[in-house]
Amino acid sequence: MYYDFNESEAFFSDNEGNKWSIFGNAIEGPRLGETLTGAKSVMSYWFAIAAFYPNPEIYTP
Repeated sequence: MYYDFNESEAFFSDNEGNKWSIFGNAIEGPRLGETLTGAKSVMSYWFAIAAFYPNPEIYTP
């Protein structure tokens, strides 16, 4: 997927010829009408996590 904004509703394009909106909805191409699955993770600074989620579990590889 790559950035493809040019003053239109489309925001991203992919190698299958689909165009996607900023909300992850296919608005053109073979997957017209489909929606992308949202991410199950988030990256944030520690102070922001600690402010909103007291006693979080921290994963360190």
